[in-house]
Amino acid sequence: MHGIDEKKAFFQIINRLCQVFGMPASDSFIDGYWMALEDLSLDVFNAACKRAAAENEFMPKPVEIRRLAGEKSPADKAADAWELFNRFWPREANATLKFEDDLIHSAIRSAGGTRRLSEASSDDWQWVKKDFEAAYLRHLEHQPSGDFRAPLSPPRELINWGDNATIEIPNTGSVKRLTD
Repeated sequence: MHGIDEKKAFFQIINRLCQVFGMPASDSFIDGYWMALEDLSLDVFNAACKRAAAENEFMPKPVEIRRLAGEKSPADKAADAWELFNRFWPREANATLKFEDDLIHSAIRSAGGTRRLSEASSDDWQWVKKDFEAAYLRHLEHQPSGDFRAPLSPPRELINWGDNATIEIPNTGSVKRLTD
């Protein structure tokens, strides 16, 4: 929401939401909600506020409005990223994995890299997952750059030189295999 008309509509919606919950709607209060939620589309924001009016007992904080808008928490994003990665490892461990969500690449590197993954026992896998999710959360907040976000190459000893494939994995989990 960036236009003047959208901002006015946002202020009207949040003002009505305040009235529903018997809250005073000061300019600074509404400005705070604008600051936290201006990236949502007006339609998504309006739908989330309607849900809040129907489902909540108290005035929702901006994070609750985001949840009602369908936005996932950082912990949910980390868990989803792990599940997506885990679908392709170790099945595709001898190929370069290129995830659309390149924070997966940096989280794996922070959690010990593909070498650690290739050497981890099934008993260790729960700790690899915890390390991955913690790293992913850190990287959501402090975005890494450069090579740290590059696709994951397999450990040298796992490379099947007859199949030098790169596998592109969009957030939906469908696969596109490319050969070099």
